[in-house]
Amino acid sequence: MKTIRFHSNLLLRLGLIFALGLSGSACSQDETAADEPYVRFGEEIREISYDRAGGAQDFEMYTNMGDWTIETTFAEDEEWIDIWPREGHNSGRFTITVGENTEAFARYGTVNVVVGGKSVKSFTVRQASGDVIFALGMGNNTLKASAQGSEFNIALQTNVGWKAEAVGEAASWIEFGEATDSTQIVSVKPNSGAERSGEIRFFALGTGLEEFYTNVIIKQFDQEHDPYNGTQQTIAQIKQRLNNGIGHITENLWVEATVVSDPSLLNIENNQMVVQDESGQGILIEFANTKDNIYKLNDKLKLHLYEAEFVQDPVTMGSKLAAFTPNAIFDQSAGEPIQPVEVTIDRLDNYENTLVKLPSVEFSVPLGTLYNSQEDQYDQTSAGSVNLQAEPYTDGHLRYVHILRDATGNWTKLLTRSYFLERYNRIVPQGACSVTGIVMKYTKNNLTENTLRVRTIGDIEGSDDESTRLTRTLVQFGPFDWNAIPLEKVTPVVGSGEIKTTAFKGLQSTQSIALELGYSHTRNIPGVLTVGANGKQTVTPPENGQENTYPYILARDFWNHTGSSMNREGSTDPDYKGEAWVFNVTDFAPSGGDLWLTFTIASSWYGPLEMCIEWADNEDAPLNEYHPIEEFVSPLWNEGGAFHLRQFTAKLPDELKSKRSFTIRFRATENHRAGANGLAISSGGFSGISFWALTEQK
Repeated sequence: MKTIRFHSNLLLRLGLIFALGLSGSACSQDETAADEPYVRFGEEIREISYDRAGGAQDFEMYTNMGDWTIETTFAEDEEWIDIWPREGHNSGRFTITVGENTEAFARYGTVNVVVGGKSVKSFTVRQASGDVIFALGMGNNTLKASAQGSEFNIALQTNVGWKAEAVGEAASWIEFGEATDSTQIVSVKPNSGAERSGEIRFFALGTGLEEFYTNVIIKQFDQEHDPYNGTQQTIAQIKQRLNNGIGHITENLWVEATVVSDPSLLNIENNQMVVQDESGQGILIEFANTKDNIYKLNDKLKLHLYEAEFVQDPVTMGSKLAAFTPNAIFDQSAGEPIQPVEVTIDRLDNYENTLVKLPSVEFSVPLGTLYNSQEDQYDQTSAGSVNLQAEPYTDGHLRYVHILRDATGNWTKLLTRSYFLERYNRIVPQGACSVTGIVMKYTKNNLTENTLRVRTIGDIEGSDDESTRLTRTLVQFGPFDWNAIPLEKVTPVVGSGEIKTTAFKGLQSTQSIALELGYSHTRNIPGVLTVGANGKQTVTPPENGQENTYPYILARDFWNHTGSSMNREGSTDPDYKGEAWVFNVTDFAPSGGDLWLTFTIASSWYGPLEMCIEWADNEDAPLNEYHPIEEFVSPLWNEGGAFHLRQFTAKLPDELKSKRSFTIRFRATENHRAGANGLAISSGGFSGISFWALTEQK
């Protein structure tokens, strides 16, 4: 009997080896005509069929003709018809396996049972066709040609035969050169007259394929608007024509600029590049098709900007030259590296999309690597899902932000993508450093800020000498100790004080809630990243080992804890039930410099969202005696959030410079959870902190 089933080749072949081992044993069908040669199947076969996905079919064959082989009539059919085993003796089984058919045509082949060099049995193998693919392999269907003539290599994505022709009068000035299965060289003759436009039609060949075609429009400049007859300007001059980086260029202008972004290490989106010229200004270019972004660091390009449209990115709110196609580049050559513009943080607004150098800054949180998030969760092969309700408040899966601070207290953010191939290679400098990177806008929760994108870890030149830091650490909680579980009393590693929460009463209390530890994914040693053939990134040693990472401290019950130590006197809301982190500072001895608070924090799905920073002379002060410092939104750590703790910094009031002791709190101000704003905080929801420091500007 013929059987049809889909299965693993390995298990199948093991089973067939066993079956073939029994092929010489007695069989009722063999015995019926032992004296006459015969070949027959369990069920007679003339044709077998497969759908486009392919699969495997088993066949029982009965014969007394001794040695046999199974072969395709044409050798090329062996490329898609797999037969195993191909040979045997007397009765047995074999399997025909067919892979997926990605071609637009059905496939046919003939399979033969061969004995003594002759076919004694044959049947047809048929497979259904795949979908017809016929599309352009570029970002849009319009190309711009120089008045002096141009040549284009147009790519197609297709699995059928095709032909190209110029439509109408375009045939007099558009010619076709060499072609391959998926590309066509097109030459445009010089134009001495008015601007002209022509159409090329690519159409599929074959019966039933008449509806499969695509068009390419070629616009050829007249002499007046040809890039070679245009006016060269600097990028700085181009930006003066724009309104905050937005606008339309209507004159025949071009710039010569050098690529300053490095696509090879993946710290910039793969459809973007940044170019810059000697005027010390840059342009962010976004390609209409990622495949067109073939330009390397230090390539020198001449860009035709006639009719160029500079727009505002709807996500980052930054300026970009969008829907860019390579035909606007009319010259390319090898160039020398552009020297970054040396600036201070307070001047970054003047250098959007420009390579700059911050000569002296420090990492406000001097822990971990350039990307401290869950490894192997999001890599080149999967961006992962995003919780849309939490997305406005979190930096998301694909990016990690470090705060950089200079000697005057100004600060900016260093943004690293999860794809960045050097993100784990070293621990961030502990001391002062210089940082080179591209200034790019970044908007989150309706706040637009400047960020810096480094190209390689070589863009960060720093010292691990903590004495070179630009601030003096007066109080610091964290990094924490994995062995301190449960945490009854948490004291700082620098200075004097204690961390607790208003829901934490101590382990001896019947109402006690012990502080716990969780993974911050902040490394204490560098990692080595490798990329597999499928793009998947792995890091060794893994970051989920306690010996390789710092933990964060977490607390629960941030709303309406029955054993709360919160003094709610003086509240304007008699029903207010929020709880707080409590940071008691004692023996405080600043030297008069500006004071800064830096911390990392995140909440679980059910943990607090809106929080405020406030201070008072003592922990038990009424609510109306706590002084507000700043409000912040705690990002979601897990389940569609960031899988890391976000960094924050805030300037502290000068009044604290004269205090010997005081309390700073992070207090939940609304009963809203981080995973779904508008829903209530759960008693099991937690808030986590991996670093908390008071520093003084030197």
